[in-house]
Amino acid sequence: MDQQTSITVFNTPSGMGGSYTVSILEDRGETALVRVWYGTATAKGWKSWRDWDGHQMEVSRTQLTNEREMKLVKTLKDDIIAQCWLTPFKSKDYQPGDVFRRYLEAYADSDYLRIVETNDRAGVIRIEKADATTLPEDQVKEAFKRSDQAFKGVLIWEREPGVTYPNAFGRRNGVPVLDTF
Repeated sequence: MDQQTSITVFNTPSGMGGSYTVSILEDRGETALVRVWYGTATAKGWKSWRDWDGHQMEVSRTQLTNEREMKLVKTLKDDIIAQCWLTPFKSKDYQPGDVFRRYLEAYADSDYLRIVETNDRAGVIRIEKADATTLPEDQVKEAFKRSDQAFKGVLIWEREPGVTYPNAFGRRNGVPVLDTF
């Protein structure tokens, strides 16, 4: 069965000063049994934020306002943040020999993977789409596991294993500082 991609929803008072987004499960004439939608649409479907998502209650039909269609699936092309994240990048003076480390990253709640290459100053010099079928399964799994973390990169290759970025730090007034590229 195909995944439902949108649903008709309404606003109804939450009783806490705001409103819930709800869909009608059962029309009961002057009242309706509704389901609360609390979460976000992702490329893989609805991602519940749990607190109220899925809660059912009976409300007066007069309390249902702002009828509209709500997406339950958001394609990556419709996601402005994903568009920035998915855009390939190559430094204007990119040279393969400048690559110090390669990382594998996964975009949260999608199947999208990318390779990020950095130079010896920890600067990103290239970003490209990755093909999961050409990578070790454990690296792909780890990338998806980390996809909702601030630093999501899984180190998959390094020129000098175990060496910190040798040129990432400079000195200002005798104090080591991260280079401002």
